[in-house]
Amino acid sequence: MKYQWHIFLASLNPAKGSEQAGRRPVLVVSRESINQMMDSIALCYQIRTLDKSRLEEDVAELVDEELRQEIIEALRFQLDI
Repeated sequence: MKYQWHIFLASLNPAKGSEQAGRRPVLVVSRESINQMMDSIALCYQIRTLDKSRLEEDVAELVDEELRQEIIEALRFQLDI
């Protein structure tokens, strides 16, 4: 299964403090080679690592290259890299 640039519905429960909870859409941005080796993946927006078992349903794939680049630039900005 491919993960990078796919949007999944994920169960984010239980949450702590101000973390998002419930069933939410998540976008996987981590490299596919890493996704295939690890049980967890890094996600964008409120950057968080999730165990793959939280991913409930693959609902879409982000195929727009321009939008992908905008997300990568936003990550670089947020992470100051």
